[in-house]
Amino acid sequence: MRLTTVHKVTPTTNPLEFIGERGERLILNVIDHHIIRVRLYPEGQPRLDRTWMIGAHGEFPREGLHRDAIPSLPLDQLSIHRDGDTATLKTDALKVVIHLDDLRLEWFRTTGERFAADHKGRAYTYDRTGRAIYHYMERRSDEHYYGFGETAGPLDKYGQRITLKPLDAADYNAETGDPLYKHYPLYITNQPERGHVYGLIYDNLAITTFDMGKELDAFWGSYHYYSAQDGDLDYYLIHGRNIPEITRTFARLTGYPAPFPDWSLGYLGSTMKYTEAPDAQEQLKEFVDKCQEFDIPCSMFHLSSGYSTDPEGRRNVFTWNRSRVPDPAAMTTYFHDAGIKVAANIKPHLLTTHPNFEEVRQIGGFIKDPDTGGPALTMMWSAGDGESAYGAYIDFTSEAGYNWWKAKVTEQLLAYGVDAMWNDNNEFGLWDDDAICDGFRSAISPRLRSPAADAAHGAGVL
Repeated sequence: MRLTTVHKVTPTTNPLEFIGERGERLILNVIDHHIIRVRLYPEGQPRLDRTWMIGAHGEFPREGLHRDAIPSLPLDQLSIHRDGDTATLKTDALKVVIHLDDLRLEWFRTTGERFAADHKGRAYTYDRTGRAIYHYMERRSDEHYYGFGETAGPLDKYGQRITLKPLDAADYNAETGDPLYKHYPLYITNQPERGHVYGLIYDNLAITTFDMGKELDAFWGSYHYYSAQDGDLDYYLIHGRNIPEITRTFARLTGYPAPFPDWSLGYLGSTMKYTEAPDAQEQLKEFVDKCQEFDIPCSMFHLSSGYSTDPEGRRNVFTWNRSRVPDPAAMTTYFHDAGIKVAANIKPHLLTTHPNFEEVRQIGGFIKDPDTGGPALTMMWSAGDGESAYGAYIDFTSEAGYNWWKAKVTEQLLAYGVDAMWNDNNEFGLWDDDAICDGFRSAISPRLRSPAADAAHGAGVL
């Protein structure tokens, strides 16, 4: 590790761009009068030139949006000037002071109230011998931090450390478990006593740590920081009047949830017990009968992965265990006649023993090993408690993998009356950071792109 702090930046001909003494580039874009985007490229150019997190004009293309395509306010709507070792950017709502000696930003309301600031002396740091990046900010004792997605512990993350590394965290402790399943590199800072609220979105899907004051260092004083193992610093600061306003802006930038049907708000049954039974279809029928007998309203049932096991108990997505479920269409019809939808468990990987493994290998539908060019094999859950076996993940950034997956959903599940898919085990625990994703015909490394990038986005409006 060779940590390097960016300092002594020089404005270029574009007054919103600054060059560090080692060629680093700092770029400020005003997205709206209360939203300012900050980018730092340690190498002068982006390590990943696309985003799957932020949309433009409501568009979230499957191949990603080029980072330069995100619209900004024209410069004639802003006020920009330089005074010695500082440069100041003003919008109708915000003022940002850029310190050119140590590349430190201070954030103010236009009324003059200072509500946030980078940490003096090491605001933007990166590892010259590695790929890690850091952003340090001042920490106030009256701040509260909310967000980060699914995390354990108290709602207010002040004094906490959160790891954003999706894992299948079975049996986690709700108070101390870390990391968990689903999380997002965004949070809201609330200063209720001072009347300030702002949010930060870090558009980087590499493995991330947020330290909100757990780390203490007498030399540096009070601070909190963001770090990512790879990628660039690309964040959006959103200022607002209250937490709901910040939340709505988050949703506008990152995409609103896809519309969901009314029945998804009802009771959704789920258990592994029935599909693990030798007479699974009969057990499922009895569940439907008991719901009717005891007048229990049920909107949907989650069909656990036991329906897809082979004779050795290995779970093979898009297959049916005909011993357990001899007639899948009749099973879904029985549920439907009772007014119950069915969601089938599916997984984003194939074990090497899967009957379609060779087919997907031949079409190049897996994430690839960088040495062999074949499937990047890794251990994954295969059968029962604690059981694992080798398999490979589908490369959803390749046309071959994407189209194969879509066809199988149609042929093996929708065709039998299954109503919805239960995407399970999507944590993508790849062992090799150098594995290769097709990247929609522009190869990218998984170290720059976590499973969250494969999540479907709803529509958003900028």
